[in-house]
Amino acid sequence: MERFQFREIPGPTDLRVSWLGVDRNTVVVRIQGPLDSNTAQDFEIRLKSLFEPMPEHLLMDLGRVDYLSSMGLTAILKYAIQLKKAGFELAVYDPPLSVRRVLEISKWDQIILDSKKVASDSAFFGYVCDEEPARQVRRNQASSVPPRLFQV
Repeated sequence: MERFQFREIPGPTDLRVSWLGVDRNTVVVRIQGPLDSNTAQDFEIRLKSLFEPMPEHLLMDLGRVDYLSSMGLTAILKYAIQLKKAGFELAVYDPPLSVRRVLEISKWDQIILDSKKVASDSAFFGYVCDEEPARQVRRNQASSVPPRLFQV
């Protein structure tokens, strides 16, 4: 069985963006570094290049974002709005406290995925569940055995 690993989306800035296809309609995007005025436009370009057509379920793992400015927030929200208009969903996962605070102040904290409330039939369950293979995938040390609902 293929190993579940993130694939890098190259770009000109220090921002690292990688993705993991959970299934045909579900994608996890992991962002690492500052998402600010210097990297927001690059981030938008990378997302557009990756998602033609858009996935039905998109989870942004913000656990490695060390700074989120209003420009970075705008980049995320533009994509969230596009997905919502298409009838699809975007959620963010594991934002650091500073990033969570920006989402709360902007009144967009409802898109934060609470892993404790994710049902086993959720598109994101295989990524956020507390099983060891899912933890390995989040750490990018994927095992050859995928967690439940990580079947492609």
